[in-house]
Amino acid sequence: EALRRFGDTHLSGSQAARLIGTSPAAAARRLRGAGVVPVAAPPECRQIVYGRRDVEAFADAMRGRPRLDGRRASA
Repeated sequence: EALRRFGDTHLSGSQAARLIGTSPAAAARRLRGAGVVPVAAPPECRQIVYGRRDVEAFADAMRGRPRLDGRRASA
């Protein structure tokens, strides 16, 4: 149950990259440039972990989708 909840709210760097449609290294650079901060990253853990909402909002902004408040987001 705890692992499922974690997976519902977090993404690994490689999962984030797939969602964005790029490599993990490029995704990390793009997310960092947009101010998306990982919740965990080396050296504290073995891989980068992001909050799912942050990455999904970034991906939506890249695609020009409206934000929850109805305004268009920019990436």
